[in-house]
Amino acid sequence: MFLRDVFKSTDLDLCASARKREFETGTTALVAIIDGSQLIVANVGDSRGVMCDSNGDPVPLSFDQKPDRKDEAERLEKAGGRISCDDGGITRLNDCFAISRSLGDQAEKLKHQLIPDPEVFIFDLSKYKPKFIVLATDGLYHHLTNDQVVAFIHQRLHEDDLGAKSLVRYAYLLGARDNITVMVIYFENDKWPPNPRNSWTTMIPSVVRRKYTEVFGYPVEKP
Repeated sequence: MFLRDVFKSTDLDLCASARKREFETGTTALVAIIDGSQLIVANVGDSRGVMCDSNGDPVPLSFDQKPDRKDEAERLEKAGGRISCDDGGITRLNDCFAISRSLGDQAEKLKHQLIPDPEVFIFDLSKYKPKFIVLATDGLYHHLTNDQVVAFIHQRLHEDDLGAKSLVRYAYLLGARDNITVMVIYFENDKWPPNPRNSWTTMIPSVVRRKYTEVFGYPVEKP
């Protein structure tokens, strides 16, 4: 799977860089690719995507990967991870991480607890006929729900930045202090023609496909 291998390759690069600099670091990642009428979303960590459908209703595009998610907790505990709750009520892995998957964090990767494997979801946009999608980091969602984010942006699509800057400021005023990054993609009267999944690789530049084959030893596949 092309996207999964890209995430794993990026994770290896971050871990190698951390070892050279003797500096531990990590990040979440959220990727959205539109190919014809398909929306392909890949997520590691707790950055989150949400779509506003033709009725104005929120449709989740990703699901936070955290230690308190049942399936993630079972995987972490099976790998020897310790899950606990801190004084602020946040569930953490090994008294440190509030996420269960990440890129980087190479010391934890040696324990096979934090993993870089993304969850990948594919949406048929001809079914949802979306008005817009929002991609944002976890700082936004510490204080706002998917429903609130969609309602907020829906009222501000007339702004130059489609309400993204206003949403960041609003989250900050609510008390958000973690990273607050917001991207809004607006679909104005877009039409969604059928597009077979096997056409997905045609959008990948040839130089990327060659590099992919060099690194992994086999050609790009569908996500």
